[in-house]
Amino acid sequence: MPFETKECEGLQRRLAVVAATALTVGLVSGAAPAIADRETSRTVMFSCDFPSGAKQVSVDLTARVPATGTTGQSMRPQDLSLRTEIPVDGAVPARGSAELTVSPAIAGVGQPAVWKYASLAVANPSATEYELSGAGAAPPVVSSLPGRLSYVAVRLRFALESADGHTLEIACTSVDPSGVEVASSQIAGAFGAPHGNAGQGDRPRVGPGAGARKAGRSAPADDQPGTPALAYMAGYSNVKKLNGASLVGPAKVDLRIGTEYVINPDFTRILITNTGLLTIPPSRSTFLSFGFMPTTATMRLSQIGLTIIMVDASLTDPTDYTVEATSDLALRLSDLKVNGTPLDVGANCHASANIHLVLHREGDYTPDLGGTLVGTMTIPAFTGCGVTEDLDPLLTASISGTDNLVRMTQGVACFPDQTPPLNCPPTIPVPRR
Repeated sequence: MPFETKECEGLQRRLAVVAATALTVGLVSGAAPAIADRETSRTVMFSCDFPSGAKQVSVDLTARVPATGTTGQSMRPQDLSLRTEIPVDGAVPARGSAELTVSPAIAGVGQPAVWKYASLAVANPSATEYELSGAGAAPPVVSSLPGRLSYVAVRLRFALESADGHTLEIACTSVDPSGVEVASSQIAGAFGAPHGNAGQGDRPRVGPGAGARKAGRSAPADDQPGTPALAYMAGYSNVKKLNGASLVGPAKVDLRIGTEYVINPDFTRILITNTGLLTIPPSRSTFLSFGFMPTTATMRLSQIGLTIIMVDASLTDPTDYTVEATSDLALRLSDLKVNGTPLDVGANCHASANIHLVLHREGDYTPDLGGTLVGTMTIPAFTGCGVTEDLDPLLTASISGTDNLVRMTQGVACFPDQTPPLNCPPTIPVPRR
């Protein structure tokens, strides 16, 4: 998408001025009256962890949200209700409550909020299931971005209390990994900072400042822009010449979500910069060199600078977005064995140049909710390998080359600065081949 430099200069200055609060979709105190409301009803399928195992539960959610709003205006979803039929797993509870994690966002820009259903009534118990239903309350939302504000349900947690006071907590995740939209509002107006005290204190916020951090900078620090988050990534890196794949991770990722935002001149698209610092553990892999000889080595990947995750998104269509994640990595090899015989590669066996890795989303991916990123990499020639003999030619001939597939899966991010921390500790994803 074209971002014209001259036309954006004024916008970038405005971004700097509103560095503390601009481009947020967060919680604020107080709610302004809406011009018009829209009643919505959605059925969301969740996978829930019961004591006896995972079971799918269908949940009916209703809400009334403003059909339209303006940037900087506080809006609160009203008339929330939840109804579901819970399979009997032990005793039927006497009462219950629930917390629904909803991500209010424009073009994927936003932080999760919690809709609370404090008193759910139990009705129609049978030998196999019982009904839970009740009303809920949601915090207000303010947007400083124009566009379609989407409320996406991603997680649900039940607290079921028995007659004798014992509580059973059941954690549920949307069967759709990207969540399910339960309501939406159309936000009009110009780009600008939210009114009131949005983004202050311990209230969720995104994009607290402008000024993207460049590759090569050090780890994210507390005084840097962006919302801090933690996640894990795991995946596979193919070695095309060896017709095999090496497990990568699980790697810890220190994220900064929303370090810079730039909107194009006609206010139809937004370019969002996110950064990450990967800590990748060593991996031990075995391949068949030349198709028949077992070769085992320890691979160490170290990140050079920061990973830059660029999200280019439409402000009107939440499905229209691209993701490009760029990293520079240093590769070292050690503990090499060929057909069971150790080969001393020394302490300085490494790729002669950094690996420049560019990944794009495969399916749904956002830095906060995770997903899969895929791309290819070129493995450079090796140097410094061998103590009693030069092993550079052997390793270069058997490993180095182009078009090596990389597929990495990130789990849902943990936001430790939320009160209470959200999605913490972060989950380790299952890598995809």
